[in-house]
Amino acid sequence: MNGDTMRNCEEITKLLSKRQDTSLSLPERIELSLHLGMCAGCRNYAKNILFLSQACQSLRDMDTAREKT
Repeated sequence: MNGDTMRNCEEITKLLSKRQDTSLSLPERIELSLHLGMCAGCRNYAKNILFLSQACQSLRDMDTAREKT
């Protein structure tokens, strides 16, 4: 991708998923922030994957706590 065009929603959702696993570069973070500022659909997607990630972490934590007892 060149610096002349913004990413589309499909590319942004891939960046949001990538962000769950690794750190984004500064240009990726800036693009993501700009896009999320303008796109309600992608903001909603970002909230949903954050919720799912937190729910999965809570389940892992509960399983770990049960294994210790």
